[in-house]
Amino acid sequence: IYAWLNTDDLYFPWTLEVVTTALSEPGVEWITGHPNYMNVDGTDFHLRGLRPYYRREWIERGWYNDEALGADIQQESTFWTAALWDRAGGFPDGVQYAGDFWLWRQMAAVEELHTVDTVIAAHRIHPDQLSDDQTAYHEEVVAARPGLARLLGKLHLHDIYSLYRL
Repeated sequence: IYAWLNTDDLYFPWTLEVVTTALSEPGVEWITGHPNYMNVDGTDFHLRGLRPYYRREWIERGWYNDEALGADIQQESTFWTAALWDRAGGFPDGVQYAGDFWLWRQMAAVEELHTVDTVIAAHRIHPDQLSDDQTAYHEEVVAARPGLARLLGKLHLHDIYSLYRL
């Protein structure tokens, strides 16, 4: 089982049990939980929305990022199998900020993302974190999907939903 946890983020006591149970289901190779955030000292938690559902074709097209749908797939809450990692092609060289965006698109090309109905990790927000530089992240997203920036400049969110018929 693979995952991507930064040094200042955390898993909960139930995380590994939930993950191993979910990934032992037939046909499940990639899961995520509810996006969850905490402050720098870990005392204030924020759970974002209802149980997430991510459309495979939207992941593949790169729609799940703050510049498009305003939602992303939280890397701390995402787990996958070694077999999926191999089929997706591993991780690219030279990507520093938007590696999760790149990896999710590659994995969506070969497998459906499943969600579990619980919080399984928390992303800690603090002033010195690498992900605080959204400009650099956005530049790497645009480099991975050159047509995305041009399209986003022309469409509003309701237009995007209409294009892909929820």
